Amino acid sequence: LRTLVIDLDSQGNSTRYLLGADMPEDMPNVAEFFEQSLKFTIRDKGAKEFIVHTQWEGLDVMPSSPLLDELHSKLESRSKILKLSKALDDLDEFDEIVIDTPPALNFYSRSALIAADTCLIPFDCDDFSRQALYGLLEAVDEIREDHNEDLRIEGIVVNQFVARASQPQRIVQELIDEKLPVLDSMLSSSVKIAESHDASQPMIWFAPSHKLTLEFVALYRSEADGAFAISQLWGENPDFYGQFNYDGVALLGHNGIDFLTPSGTMLYAVDGGQVARTGFEPGGFGNFVLLRHPW
Repeated sequence: LRTLVIDLDSQGNSTRYLLGADMPEDMPNVAEFFEQSLKFTIRDKGAKEFIVHTQWEGLDVMPSSPLLDELHSKLESRSKILKLSKALDDLDEFDEIVIDTPPALNFYSRSALIAADTCLIPFDCDDFSRQALYGLLEAVDEIREDHNEDLRIEGIVVNQFVARASQPQRIVQELIDEKLPVLDSMLSSSVKIAESHDASQPMIWFAPSHKLTLEFVALYRSEADGAFAISQLWGENPDFYGQFNYDGVALLGHNGIDFLTPSGTMLYAVDGGQVARTGFEPGGFGNFVLLRHPW
């Protein structure tokens, strides 16, 4: 699986995360890709020439640059909003392209939405984020109507979730009640993510058995495989589950098989299986049905 990250945020957090703080200053970047469209040149460089390999196999990045802020108004006034979308057509060697956008809805984030097939919306559990979410959903509808009719919202990813606090639970439940596409896989609050940023190592390599890493894996699997995806297999993640026990016996790994299914799916318990428990667990299962078998 070959993946490209395009970092359109001038802060460059994704770039530093993947390349490290001591990355060379003269490397190709996404600002140079946009800047050439403002100049007369005999031959523009293709998007591939602005891509940098990371140390992680199969993972490349088109780095950010502070120059993005300076170019913003020039690109907007020259109507270069389709530049990124056209460039992505030439990057067919990648299985997935992830575009990291700035937090503000500006030229770069609109360019990304016009170019994208789907979008994931990160959401922190507070009322300020909720108001921003409503504004973004309206902007997505507008872009879908004017530029990209196939644009689809993959879902809202609840981030920095504290399952034991009442306010996050209330806000998430209110979004669900409003029929917004909140994903069942939620990301917990943890200092480990900041530590992985400092180390410039993605969580899957920095702390593969950490709870937050497992949540990221479950989120990816649910979006990659779609309905009825297996989010966790029997015996997986023994380092994480080894700290727990079941009926006084230490776990050697995940004690079951987790399937992700759409709400309203008809379930059948095979081979003597019985429904042990149902409910909603924020930050864990989400909405769930627990089946037990006498094996």
